[in-house]
Amino acid sequence: MKFTIQVLIESPDALPLSVAIQTIERSCERVEDVGLRLDEAKAILQGLQEQLVRQQLAGYLDAHRPCPCCHRLRAIKGNHRLRFRSAFGGIELRSPRWCRCACEERSTQATYSALNAILTMHTAPELEFLQAKWAAHLSFTAVAELLHDVLPVDTCLNGETIRMHVFATAERLEAELGPEQFAFDAGCQLEIEASPGPGPPVTVDWMAATSVVESGNPAEPDVLRSLPGRVFLKKVRPRYLRACGGSIRNPSVDYTRYCNRRGCFRGNR
Repeated sequence: MKFTIQVLIESPDALPLSVAIQTIERSCERVEDVGLRLDEAKAILQGLQEQLVRQQLAGYLDAHRPCPCCHRLRAIKGNHRLRFRSAFGGIELRSPRWCRCACEERSTQATYSALNAILTMHTAPELEFLQAKWAAHLSFTAVAELLHDVLPVDTCLNGETIRMHVFATAERLEAELGPEQFAFDAGCQLEIEASPGPGPPVTVDWMAATSVVESGNPAEPDVLRSLPGRVFLKKVRPRYLRACGGSIRNPSVDYTRYCNRRGCFRGNR
């Protein structure tokens, strides 16, 4: 039996276009032959994503190429390659560089890249979200292996790339918070008194990349939990710690021996 998956592209100023994405041909004799296989599903998603991105960006370029003043088409100086990475595969694109029209406002640059206005980053926000979400639970290498298993992500995606993307996302979110405030005074006194109290104090030791969580109960000892993160030392190259599960009931235990016993390590990465 043969199956052909096609996508129908309809545009208001063009005839409908049908593009074949994937063809599946096999018999159904075993349980392994029932339904889509993982490699077939990833190929379908990647093909659909490629057609969708190319058609969307082609329509964007056609709509923004005419000059808004004289409505003449801008001249093309050249093209450069651009790779857009998403959760459904990486796509090689050609980004045209347009010459500014004479009737436009004078600028320091006579030419500009047309796709820079819409592709403000070369990695899709959904892929960055998945990387940051899973990196909070697994190591960067494990996140890369997980994404390669279930999604048609770019083949060059590895643990080091995910680490850089996660830290860039963290710095961007930190910058969006603005300057840190010493105290917040909002609402009336009754609302402030009715608000819940603060949680147990947390002491963070960045030299050992651990945190001691005080339980507040004399009968229950404090817990030392390992935290994945970045260790900043003055005039020393930053060191990284991979996440490890479990906890230590005695905060004074040697953390290095604990990491070795759990299969973790402390080092440059």
